[in-house]
Amino acid sequence: MGQQDRDKKQKERSLATAAGIVEHGSLDIVDSQSQDEVEIVRRATEVLGIDHVARWMQSKIPSLGNQTPYVLLQTRDGREQVERVLLKIEHGVY
Repeated sequence: MGQQDRDKKQKERSLATAAGIVEHGSLDIVDSQSQDEVEIVRRATEVLGIDHVARWMQSKIPSLGNQTPYVLLQTRDGREQVERVLLKIEHGVY
């Protein structure tokens, strides 16, 4: 594994930890659901900024039926809902 791969894994761990997906140091991406969760957190970080993503992931969001994005990441349908909300935020719909 090269330095770029190690750096990428570390960044994924940091993002997932910040969003509350995993506890520090325990991320081992082995399935597509985990990869999807990390990708959504990465996307949320791009849209919301690193200073706001963790709080947003743990907040009840009205447009998500007053559920937290963190809880919705557990299912494919939930991940799709979170992605749609992030897209709307990015384009100024919210």
